[in-house]
This record gives sequence, C-alpha cells and structure tokens, in this order.
Amino acid sequence: MSPHHAVQILQHELLNMKSSASTFASALADIAEIKKMLAPPGGLADSSLPPEVRLNQIEIRFTDVVEQLNSLDNVYNRQVTTLQDRIGDLENEFNHMVQKVKLGLPAGDASSMEGQGMSEMHSKLMELQEAMTNMTGTAQKLMDERDERQHALDVMLEQVELLKTVKADREDLEDALADKADACQINKKVSLEQFDAACGDMSKAIEEALTKLTQQENLWSQALDDIQKDVGNKLDRMELTPLRDFINKKLKNLQEKFKALSALKKDAEAAGTRSRFLKNVNCISCDKEVIMRKEVDSSLYPKPYALPPTRSMGPYLAYELDQLRKQQKCVPASKNLNAFENAMQSARSAKSPDHICNRYCGGSHTVTTPQQRVTRIGHFLEQWGPEIGPANDMNIRGTDGQV
Repeated sequence: MSPHHAVQILQHELLNMKSSASTFASALADIAEIKKMLAPPGGLADSSLPPEVRLNQIEIRFTDVVEQLNSLDNVYNRQVTTLQDRIGDLENEFNHMVQKVKLGLPAGDASSMEGQGMSEMHSKLMELQEAMTNMTGTAQKLMDERDERQHALDVMLEQVELLKTVKADREDLEDALADKADACQINKKVSLEQFDAACGDMSKAIEEALTKLTQQENLWSQALDDIQKDVGNKLDRMELTPLRDFINKKLKNLQEKFKALSALKKDAEAAGTRSRFLKNVNCISCDKEVIMRKEVDSSLYPKPYALPPTRSMGPYLAYELDQLRKQQKCVPASKNLNAFENAMQSARSAKSPDHICNRYCGGSHTVTTPQQRVTRIGHFLEQWGPEIGPANDMNIRGTDGQV
C-alpha cells in the first residue's frame, strides 16, 4: 500500500467520524427537545385542573418520553458501537501501516519527496489522534449524560409507580364521588352545635317576650283600673244636663247685669280733645273757678339738684340721735321733765271744754311740701275712675275633655 492511498483512507475515516459527531449533535438536540417536552407548559403546572386530569396528562407525557428515550438510546448505542468498531479498525490499520513503513523503508534510503510525504502523513496522523482523543472525550460526556438521563428516568418511574399506588384511579374516584353528597346539599344541612345554639337563642327570645308580655299586661290592668276610677268620678249624662242649665242661667244673669251697667254709660264720651285744660272747675280748698291741666308738663317744674357727696358720718349720727330723743320722749316711765309737763297738759286739756275757732282758707294747713306733693299724670278719671272691662262669653274645656 502506497502512502498516498493510506492518506486517502485516513481522510475517508475522518469524514466518517465527522458524520458520527453530527449524529451525536442531533442526539443532543433530541435530548434537549425531550427536556422541553418533560417541562410543564408555562413553566408551572396548571393547578386549576383537577388532580385526576393532571395525573392522566403526566402519564401520557411520560409514556411518550419513555418511547422517545428508548428509541434514542437504541440509536445512540448503535452509533457508539459502530464508532468504537471504526476506531478499532482505524487503529489496527494505522499500526499495520506504521509497521509496513518501518519494514519497507530502511533508515537513510528514503528520498526527499517520500520523507516530506511521511512528515505530512505524521502530522495528519497526529491531528487524527487529537481528533480521536476529542471524540473519545465527547463520547464519554455523552455516556455520562446518558447515565444521568437514565437515572432521571428511573426516578420518574419510581415516582409514577408511587403515584399509581398512592393516587386513586379515575373509576374508583368516580365511584367514591358518586356515593358522596353534593356541597350544596351539605351546605343546606345544619350541624348539631348550630341547631343547639339556635334553639337556645329561640328559647331566650321566647322567655324575654313572655316577660315583656306579662309586664305589658300588668301595665294594661293598672291603666284599666285608673280609667275605671276616673270614669267612676265623672258625671253621668243625666246629671250633666241640669248642671248645664244651671250654668247657662248664671251666665244669662251676668249678661243682663252687664247690659244694665252698659246702659248706665250710654252718655257720649269724646275720644279726645284738643284743649289741654279743664275749664269750669272749682277748687276743693277755696271753691273758686279755676283751670286744671289735663297733662302734666314736666318742663314747668325745676329739676332737682343732687346733694353734694360727703364721706363723714355726721348726718347718720344726727339722724340716729334724733331718733333716740324721740324714743325717750315717747317712753312714759322715763324721768324726763318734758314728758311730765306734756302729761300734765294733756290731763288739763281733757278737763277743759272743746275749743271752737274759725278755719281760714290760707295757712300752714293748706301748704304742701315737695315731699307731700303728688304729681298727676293724665286725667284723674283715668287714675281713680271706675273701669269696667267688657265681658266675653266663651266655652271652656275641662280636664275630662268635656266643654
């Protein structure tokens, strides 16, 4: 075998190895797709679905994944075995070629072209060896990943078996749910505790109502007794008519008296006059014809002056001493000479006859001091004259409601 032919064989084997590497890459892509298929949609499982539906979905997905993994495992095993066989054949051929080169080419006899071809072949072989080491590393990684996938599948199988043992089947669950009552029917039912509490509340309410009814009955009976007493104290209709006649008679008599009094005052009286003086009036003291004012003009009288203020106790002391003197004069048992003389004169005057003298119009007895003077306001008839108010006839309602 010539070196050129050996190099072509090596190139062909390298192409086969590249194709096997591409198959490994496709296997890795298939494994990534399996991961995506195993992952739940949306990143999380739909918790709104019932557990039976979710369990069925997981079982279907698990069976599909197991089938895909089995098929990929078979393909991977076949490709790995073929790759190992090719690598073994390539190593055998390479060793055989090296031995042939060593046997066919003695040292120092090769030409420069053959030496250059051998060096190129050696470099290619080294590159091929590096590629082989890389391929073995990738194959080892793929084997490790395969073991991890297998371990994950075993764990998933154990979990599925556990779910099969723990979870109930759909038929069993449907049978159990068929025997159970609906939530609406359960909500309509009442527990014993609620029933007892409701009965206790009803009994308390009934007792309170009974107590209130008894109290109301007592109040009604008391009110009825009061009404009966009031009715007993009231007059009957037979007694009311004579009383009404008596009152009407009294009212008629009063009306007749008022009519008689009003007949006495039929003289026409003026509502008012323009003159401020009363003429043709005789004085009480001198019996002369004088004029009297109807209204008092306050401007005619001088304004009283105020006394000067003082802080001394003299006036008060003088007043008190004067009161004491008057009191001592009036006391009969005192040893006052003035009191004795007054007593003697009173005894003499009692024995003397009555004294007769003329009474003059003027004098001290006709003079009135400002303290004794009374200011008249308006007409004297308005101050001291008789005032008879009009009598009004009206109906009066009593406390019993009768008119």
